[in-house]
Amino acid sequence: MVLTGCSNKDDAKTLYFWGWGDQDEIPIFQEIVNNFNNTIGKEEGMVVEYRPVSTEGYTTLIEQTLSGRRGPDVFFVEDKYFKKWAKLGFLSSLDEYMKTSTLDLDDMWESSISRYRYNIENNTSNPEDTLYGLPKDVSTTAIYYNKTAFEKAGIIVISVDEENITDEYVRNFNQAHGTNLSSGALKKGFYREYPYFYYSGVSWIPPLENEVMVFNNRIPMSWDEIEDLGMIMTKSYNPSSPTQYGYYTEWWFNYAFSIGGDCIEDTTGSGDWTFTLGDDTPNYLVNESITINGNAYKQGEFVEYIDKIQLSEKLADFINAGKVFELPSTREAFTRFVMLGQSTANGGLAVAPTTSTVMAYGKPGYFSAENISMLVDYTFRVVGLRRLIGERFEWDVAPLPIYKVYESDETTVKIKGSNAAHSSSTSLAIWSNSSKKDFAFKFIEYMAGPLAQTIQAQTGFNLPNQKSIAFSNDYIKDEIDPKNIRVFAEAAEVQTPGDWWYMPDRTWITEWATALNSSVRNGKMTLDQFFATYIEKSNEALLRYKK
Repeated sequence: MVLTGCSNKDDAKTLYFWGWGDQDEIPIFQEIVNNFNNTIGKEEGMVVEYRPVSTEGYTTLIEQTLSGRRGPDVFFVEDKYFKKWAKLGFLSSLDEYMKTSTLDLDDMWESSISRYRYNIENNTSNPEDTLYGLPKDVSTTAIYYNKTAFEKAGIIVISVDEENITDEYVRNFNQAHGTNLSSGALKKGFYREYPYFYYSGVSWIPPLENEVMVFNNRIPMSWDEIEDLGMIMTKSYNPSSPTQYGYYTEWWFNYAFSIGGDCIEDTTGSGDWTFTLGDDTPNYLVNESITINGNAYKQGEFVEYIDKIQLSEKLADFINAGKVFELPSTREAFTRFVMLGQSTANGGLAVAPTTSTVMAYGKPGYFSAENISMLVDYTFRVVGLRRLIGERFEWDVAPLPIYKVYESDETTVKIKGSNAAHSSSTSLAIWSNSSKKDFAFKFIEYMAGPLAQTIQAQTGFNLPNQKSIAFSNDYIKDEIDPKNIRVFAEAAEVQTPGDWWYMPDRTWITEWATALNSSVRNGKMTLDQFFATYIEKSNEALLRYKK
């Protein structure tokens, strides 16, 4: 529905709410609005009118409408447009309303709140910065995998948390499968008797007859393990694979984020941004509390970019003392991401189809047609995949891979990066020119509150913004696929916005992302050529944001 104006209702008593939704969502939002109108709305002598807007053209319509004199009082704001719309003056501050709000912000994912705080002048999102939106939901990323295909390839699939892999569990597992595995083997995301290790140069071999392979969807795989499993599930490596390709992800975020890297870094702390996907200096993980340049670090934290660049000699001393672990550089992490889809002739693995191939089918269609065994995607794909797949095969979800180094026994983790990746989110905002801001806040507070979030959770479409609901039976339903859906809630604890959120617009991303997706990932440009051209161009684009 493309909207051109408001209805002939009593505008003074009607609050206009615009948002998008698919065939499953629109009835749910209408139900929530009806509940609100029959309770709080009736008490206030007001009514909310919900108008679904097509996702295609929503952004343009909102920008055109809110630039005029009439528009919706409440509307959806995606995190990727949030800063732009705040700078355009479309959004009302919620700070005064939040002082008396009954919402429990401690029960919401931290990054789902912080991404809607903004200091327009400084381009920061600190805890003290203005809050302009309340999260409607969050959509985290995870691996969708074809369980039936795994089992056809001879892989035993389990779903057991590490703390539950007891001696008794191991004995029962070995008895049931005729194996003799250790607990360490079952605590890996993917275990096989003859694994592949990229850094040590161990060549990949196809599964041997009767080789034991186990996939545990409760434990993140290492970079090596996801590549190993990807090759097993790719026909060019393993002709008996039931799927054409093993693994596809269009996002680099979890690779860089899990070792403390990113695509841009502030080199001074004052908004002097530099493009860092090509940064070839190691990243560092703190193993023992230390202080660098006056900044205190705790165990498990990454050394900030400024500190690692300025104090590289001191970091070497920390490494020698075992206080800091050296991790791959951001460039290494990005290379591991890119090589998934690059041809073997270009030094890649080719376990993923080209981006153009996947886009032609659409990611859900490509996965549901069993062309690929593992796909990284958002929470919101769940409902659509249930429709597309039906009962043709079993499928589930698993956490994204992270960087790991094992001891010589190949099962004990020696060094491990962070569980980290990106998520998307949509907020509810109040138009700065609305004449009904007080009532509008009551409505968005209701939409972000427990009752409305519980109703949304039952659809399984997106992750509720409240932890207590996301981990409840209203969202987690063990009887239907994906049975490991709690992975999305666990991911929300650590996932942050994608790069599109960092600046008020995407101009700086366009400088390099177009070439990455059209040329590098389709084998038309090497990474060396890419960085030789786009580091400088990207830095020039970032410089334009400095006031």
